[in-house]
Amino acid sequence: MLIMPSDHYIGDNSAYLQAIEKAYCHALNGKIITFGIVPNYVHTGYGYIREGKQIAADDNIFSVKEFVEKPDEEKAREYIASNKYSWNSGMFMVKAKTYLKELSKYRLDIYNACINTLRYSKLIGNEVILDAESFVDCPAESIDYAVMENTKLGCVVKADMNWNDIGSWENVWDISSKDESGNVCEGEVNIKECRDSYFFTQDKKLITALGLKDIIIIQTGNATLVLPKSRTQEVKKLVSQIEADNREIVTHDTKVAKPWGSYEVYADKPNFKIKKIIITPGNKISLQSHDHRAEHWIVIKGIATVTRGKEKFDLKENESTFIRPKEVHRLENKQDMDLHIIEVQTGSYFGEDDIVRYDSEIKIC
Repeated sequence: MLIMPSDHYIGDNSAYLQAIEKAYCHALNGKIITFGIVPNYVHTGYGYIREGKQIAADDNIFSVKEFVEKPDEEKAREYIASNKYSWNSGMFMVKAKTYLKELSKYRLDIYNACINTLRYSKLIGNEVILDAESFVDCPAESIDYAVMENTKLGCVVKADMNWNDIGSWENVWDISSKDESGNVCEGEVNIKECRDSYFFTQDKKLITALGLKDIIIIQTGNATLVLPKSRTQEVKKLVSQIEADNREIVTHDTKVAKPWGSYEVYADKPNFKIKKIIITPGNKISLQSHDHRAEHWIVIKGIATVTRGKEKFDLKENESTFIRPKEVHRLENKQDMDLHIIEVQTGSYFGEDDIVRYDSEIKIC
């Protein structure tokens, strides 16, 4: 398995592939490989890996001596000067069998929670529906803490691949193309006399700004973030406060990716909800029904193959159909282009948990 966070930037693909090739044979031989990034400047926002004995001279691979939490500036300088430390990238390569064995040895509680979750989960089409009640019992622990700090199998491959952990909006600004004033503008942005700032907006919502310097402004479907670029590492404090306030935004975004495509919520009111649904070519939603809501589908692009009760028919652009509460239904896209649907829900409850699925329910284990 090659385990990679989704928010990393790798500028040198050739060096990245070489590091993977070096790690591969050692992973096959039962080692747990992590990738250490050769540090090229002092950084206090990353964890560090201290290397031990060299395992293979030609592969630039070492045993892991220890993992070090984010240091202060003085310590970070010492680490870089010693040439014995690398940035912890959070990327791993390991055989599944090896990892499960080590996890069961050092964190049996996590191992058992994962096994129980899979035991009660379902495979519907190409989507794995994890059992929420089982999964909530799994401790929130990183691979570093759960396994890597305990195992005798850990090794680090040192690599210089122009890597950046996109862990903050300042990191995003840093790797992005900028205008002559150092600004990055994504989406509908109109600025004047601004410098070294980052502006991001979705869905043609306009951001206008005047006379700003070193500022981050992010506008999404249901939230706006404004802060100095130098304090982007503190965003988690705001998130913690939002979580403490039990705001719905924590668990429900206006745009949601799904295995069959995506949907976006345009309006969510007490007595109705409006979505735009996109189903990619060859995909379909599961056969399902809802107890508390009816749905009205309008095709705005493509051709929809609709299952409604015992009926099955096609809908073209500007055509529509109505799904009653408790009526079994499905949307399918048999075409070679995306299918776009406007869905209007009416009823008493519009939560995503009001779904009864019928077909292709396969126990995973």
